[in-house]
This record gives sequence, structure tokens and C-alpha cells, in this order.
Amino acid sequence: MELKDWKEYSQEEKERLLIQWLYNYSSQLVNQDEIIEFYKLLDDNIDKMKDFAVSCYAMGVSNEYLLKAFQGNFVGMLLDSIPEEKELDEVSKKMLAKKERDLLSILAALCSREEKARTLDLVNNE
Repeated sequence: MELKDWKEYSQEEKERLLIQWLYNYSSQLVNQDEIIEFYKLLDDNIDKMKDFAVSCYAMGVSNEYLLKAFQGNFVGMLLDSIPEEKELDEVSKKMLAKKERDLLSILAALCSREEKARTLDLVNNE
């Protein structure tokens, strides 16, 4: 997948990127119920989920807070704790923009690797 600005990705591409984040930035295995809940969150507000993923990446933590929020049923409260961009000072905005670009670069590369692997599987199975 090509690296672009977040707003340039389609809804499907955004979902694929954030699914990569869910699987690859997890300190534990993600179960089926958590995956279903995650897709619901993506449907509700995919941009807020991206902001959450970037915040976790910026702090150097996995998505364990989200998984614990699923278990404790306080996901809404957790996501509401992520500040809106307009609430941030300029230094924070610049830092988060860089972290967002870094994370998207990694996630896009993971998506590309997955696409190549899928293509090789198709070729090898013919």
C-alpha cells in the first residue's frame, strides 16, 4: 500500500491500516469478540481510532489499553480522553503529525507485505 496522508486513504484502506495496527501492536492475542468490537469502532469513528493509534504509538505503548477497555466496557471513555487537534499546542501538533506519518509508513508497509504474500499464495496454488 502506498504511503499517503490519512485523509487521502479510502475507508477500506483506512480499515486495513488500523487492522494492521490492531494485530501488530498488540501485547497479547486479539480474540474474535475484540475484532468485532474494533470493526464497530471503525464504523463509528475511524478518524478517532487513528488518533488513538497514533497516541499509543507516540507514547510507545501497545494497544493493550484498548483491549482492556473492551474487557471493562469503557471504550467510549477511553476514546473521549484523546484530545482534539484544536486543543493541542503547536509543538504537540507537530510531534503527533510526525508520529502519524511514521506509523502510517509502517502500517502501509505491513499492508504491502501482506498483499505480496497473498499474491504469492495465489500464484503458488495455481
